[in-house]
Amino acid sequence: MEPAVWGSDAARLLFEAVSRALPYPVMRLWVLAGNARARRFYERAGMTTDGVPATHRAGAGIELPKLRYTRPL
Repeated sequence: MEPAVWGSDAARLLFEAVSRALPYPVMRLWVLAGNARARRFYERAGMTTDGVPATHRAGAGIELPKLRYTRPL
């Protein structure tokens, strides 16, 4: 999301609309562990980490830790 719309509630509204539209019992997504802003957003939306770690390979030998977040729908 563009920094110009940060704090405008657009992301929250979009996230809620998508959450209601998904035909699955659980939502899961991956977030880079170092992305504190995204982690706060998803935690405020009711998502929690489920303890499943992974590594994102960004190319050129760069590996970044990521966390899986989950929430029942």
